[in-house]
Formats: sequence, C-alpha cells, structure tokens
Amino acid sequence: MTPEQERLDRVACLAAIRAGWYGDAQPVSPHGRRMYAAGAVHHLSEQTEALLPPPSHEAGRTYLRGVLRDWRTVHAVLADYDASRGGAMRRALVAAGRALADETDDGRERADALVREATISVRARKPEVLDAIVAHLGTIPVGPFRLGWGGPSRI
Repeated sequence: MTPEQERLDRVACLAAIRAGWYGDAQPVSPHGRRMYAAGAVHHLSEQTEALLPPPSHEAGRTYLRGVLRDWRTVHAVLADYDASRGGAMRRALVAAGRALADETDDGRERADALVREATISVRARKPEVLDAIVAHLGTIPVGPFRLGWGGPSRI
C-alpha cells in the first residue's frame, strides 16, 4: 500500500468516526448554544448556520466506548498511525468520554469539541497540538460567560 493510499484510508476512518458520532442527527439552529472551538468558547446566535447537535450523554458514551473497544481492529489503520505519533488521537477520544461524565450540556459540548478536534484531519493536527487542545479545554471554566469578561471567551 502506498503512503498516499494509507493516508486516504486514515482520512476515511476519521470521517467514519465523525459521522458515527453524529449518527443520523439533522442540523438544527444553534441559537443559544455555547460550544468550544479553536481553544475558545463561542456563544452562537440565530445568525449562525444550522449545525449537527452532539449526541446525548448515553449515546455519546456508548459510541465512544465502541470506537475505543474496536481501536486496534476496525480502526487499525488509524490506531497504528496514532501509536507511531504518541497516541494523541486516542487520548482525545478518551478525554471526550470523560467529558461526558458531566451530565450537563457543557459536558456534551466539551466532548463534541474533542471528537471534532481528534477527527478533523490526520495532517491538520500534530500530536502535541491535540494534547494541548485537550489540556486547554480542561482549564476553561464551566458555565456561561458575561459579555465584557476577560478569559477564554472571545465574545
């Protein structure tokens, strides 16, 4: 198998994991949603395009458990590549599962951000960048921010 074919297989595997995370959910208006992206908190309004909602806590935990259980078999092409780079993708998926222990919408949004970052692209995230995203997300306080506050929010 050529390196390019291996890369395409990894990208397909990541796309399958991401598609499975959202399941058959339909895009909905994110108005009022507080989501995490690019290391910051974003408060979304009705002007934001419809987005796929993160799965429920139970569905998300079940799905991530299945992905991690099948990591070395079904997702072997991705697991081998990830292991050769230190295992950051797997750690991000494990952190997403831990984020779902928070039974609030914030837990779902944190898990969603971690799954999105882990599955964005094989070439887009270096392992140290992905580990830094996981660490930074853990430092962002839970709860809404008020306009004008400093901190992790870019409002």
